Amino acid sequence: MMRKILISLLCLIGAILLGLGIGAASFYSYYVPRTTEEAPFSLKDNGLAGASMSALLTPVQQDPRIADVCSEVTGSVVTLIVESESPYSDAMSLGSGVIYREDDASFFVITNAHVLEDSTRVYLYTPGDDMILLRAGQKDRDLDLAVVKIPKKSLPAAVLESLHPARLGDSDALRAGDTVIALGSPQDIIYQNSATVGIVSHPLREVDFGSESRGSESGSSGKGSTSSTYIQTDAAINPGNSGGGLFTIDGELVGINSNKFVLTNLEGLGFAIPINRAMEAIRKME
Repeated sequence: MMRKILISLLCLIGAILLGLGIGAASFYSYYVPRTTEEAPFSLKDNGLAGASMSALLTPVQQDPRIADVCSEVTGSVVTLIVESESPYSDAMSLGSGVIYREDDASFFVITNAHVLEDSTRVYLYTPGDDMILLRAGQKDRDLDLAVVKIPKKSLPAAVLESLHPARLGDSDALRAGDTVIALGSPQDIIYQNSATVGIVSHPLREVDFGSESRGSESGSSGKGSTSSTYIQTDAAINPGNSGGGLFTIDGELVGINSNKFVLTNLEGLGFAIPINRAMEAIRKME
């Protein structure tokens, strides 16, 4: 009997000591600070550690060239205020455009046809809160493109000096995975010249915006082109971005932001009209 009691007592003492050991280890792990001499975390399966690990985790948005591009192209992307009439009320909407060339009298701006749909007047909104009346040109509803002109004589001197045409790139040279920057004025005037960054998901994507089963368009009335070839990107494109520019990491204009799919189970499906195709149409419309 005494032997059984002794064995039970020893087991109890052993269990208590084991519990104390585990508790002490846990306390040390959570509450005792690590020293700087400890080796950095590493992924032993691929040999990454320290600076290499940091480089792996650096997002595309931290590329210093992005800030340079945004600074350069801000003077090429403009905010458009569109006044329209309906049988029930007058309305004003927001859109974007890109200056693609100039002459002695005007800046020429490319935008989406759906931005100007049913418009009676189109204005340039300047950082100084001025609204400059523009001259609307022709529209191509099938390609969802339009031209407006900014009369230079109507511009304040500071605005005139700040505007310039974008440098045109080659949209045919784009590859899936290329970094792109979308610039425009989404949703509200206070967000003018907002930049978003992403990659080219597909450089030549055939898309049918007329198919309800594939989603709806954001930033348009659904009256733009229905089926055509677009640059697909995961850079955020929102209402008001329509007509803004899609730029390469070198600051070249390669697309005109046009549409996105909006469904609760979809994200990062934005589309831009390739600049090569856009310029072929625009030159016929001037």
